[in-house]
Amino acid sequence: MANRQYVWPVGKEAERDAYADFADAQFALLTGVPGDIFTYRREDAFGQPYCAALCPPFALNGVVVEAPEGSAALLADGVLVDAVVLPEEE
Repeated sequence: MANRQYVWPVGKEAERDAYADFADAQFALLTGVPGDIFTYRREDAFGQPYCAALCPPFALNGVVVEAPEGSAALLADGVLVDAVVLPEEE
């Protein structure tokens, strides 16, 4: 799995959270660990909400995992990026 993120426009935290909830639930199904968490939820240096991307296809325990049905609808405003610009630490 690549370490990529989805970024949404400012004010789209609810959309980010809906995708993150979906991705976490899918990840828990894949690992067999109830409540297993894959995503993290933050804002980038520009205030845009982002979270880790569960980016199929990838292999997990020797099984190729494809994008789950319904995931595309959650990403209407999300943009897949290789890296986000993080805020400077104070």
